[in-house]
Amino acid sequence: MTVNPRPVVTATVTNSVVCIGSSVTLNGGGADTYTWNPLAPNNSPFAPTANTIYTVTGTNTLTGCTSTNVASIGVTVNPLPVVTASITNSVVCIGFTTQLNGGGANTYTWNPVATNGATFTPTISANYTVTGTNTLTGCTNTNPATIGLTVNPRPSVTAAVNNSVVCNGASVTLTAVMPTPIHGTLWRLITSHSLQPQRPFIQWVEQIL
Repeated sequence: MTVNPRPVVTATVTNSVVCIGSSVTLNGGGADTYTWNPLAPNNSPFAPTANTIYTVTGTNTLTGCTSTNVASIGVTVNPLPVVTASITNSVVCIGFTTQLNGGGANTYTWNPVATNGATFTPTISANYTVTGTNTLTGCTNTNPATIGLTVNPRPSVTAAVNNSVVCNGASVTLTAVMPTPIHGTLWRLITSHSLQPQRPFIQWVEQIL
């Protein structure tokens, strides 16, 4: 009579700590075929969805003997950070500043390039997207948050006077002209305003920011 030994199985994993959505590979050793519990493929990548302890038994195909020892391996699955995006001013005039702020993670990468939490002067309108990384787990979100920024040009205002040189007591008319107003800006214009200057002076057209 021949008494065949049972295989002594071992268990390994390529990555015991992963971010959700990433793959791991379980590998049994010491036998020919393997059965994992919970169900998982042997030596083939798959994406676990929760923290799990995997156990494996193995069978020697030549003798038909199955291991009595159960090898175990743990896999930790960390969540991805949920990143948010905010902006101090989403509509600005060119030459003015705004600030982008990411939330929900520890470090942030903006596209187009911008520094998180620092003021900057945008030159064109753009949609900014941000990805965030949890420095403890190393997990980076895969669904970037997006926020829009509109940069309006300054209107070109012209000023005219009907007489730039007059006698004391005579009237002049000042006229300010601006093209079609731009949405999101407020302008105070001195238009067709008559006055009697007592001395040389300069009159300004003001912009209210």
